[in-house]
Amino acid sequence: MKRSNQQSLKEVIEQMLQSSRLSNGLKEYNLKGAWQEIVGDHIAKHTTSIELKNKYLYVEIDSSVLRNELSYGKSLIIKKVNDFLGEEKVEKLVLK
Repeated sequence: MKRSNQQSLKEVIEQMLQSSRLSNGLKEYNLKGAWQEIVGDHIAKHTTSIELKNKYLYVEIDSSVLRNELSYGKSLIIKKVNDFLGEEKVEKLVLK
């Protein structure tokens, strides 16, 4: 039986992460791990780096043709990433 003044370990860890900068690092790590699921195999194979910094998502693509094609779908990628993260962490996508 759970008392009202007690918290589960999960709740304590979530509060600790939210109050520290670790939360952002974990979200970026999870994003890198789920990138293939978010954008698909083809894009993931050509992605060489992903960095989330100050609401900007920097994605390096090794194919100029694919990078050009993706530039037309930036808003969809931003939406998918924000949906994955569960909050509006990305405002702009920069393809390199």
